[in-house]
Amino acid sequence: MRKGETDLSAQPAKAEEQARFPCPNEFTQRPGRSPAPAEKGAPHTERVTAVRGAERFPRNERLKGRRAIQQLIAGGTAREDRLLIIRYHTDRARGSRRVAVTVSRRCPGAVARNRTRRRLREIYRTCRDGLPPSGDFLVIAKADAVEADFSELRKSFQGLAEKLDR
Repeated sequence: MRKGETDLSAQPAKAEEQARFPCPNEFTQRPGRSPAPAEKGAPHTERVTAVRGAERFPRNERLKGRRAIQQLIAGGTAREDRLLIIRYHTDRARGSRRVAVTVSRRCPGAVARNRTRRRLREIYRTCRDGLPPSGDFLVIAKADAVEADFSELRKSFQGLAEKLDR
């Protein structure tokens, strides 16, 4: 044998006579552990269901691109309240409406920002007739919008849409 090696038996070890196996309905969690923490955030009372066809938020109605959004921020008109800011520029020559939705980075957590963004897109989809028929619109959610419920956001959006120049 070399130095540092030990001699191990090739025979399998004998099983202990008093081996313990837990029963199927036995509590297997270690003692002293606290239960899982409760879920954070507002309770989910409303659910968004799958949308098909004409009710969707079509691609041609989405305002995309950094340049287009920067031009809207620099040269557009703004209306705001406690929850939302709507920046817009009406363009009657285009004849179509384009919308972008964004949420302030001051809102803590990506999950909360994404949920707020989805809510605002759904509100736009169901209330789009309240906006002027043509132009570019940027809907910005303020930090308070994350804690607001769906009906408050909808009321805020509709109130601001009524104030927009036609």
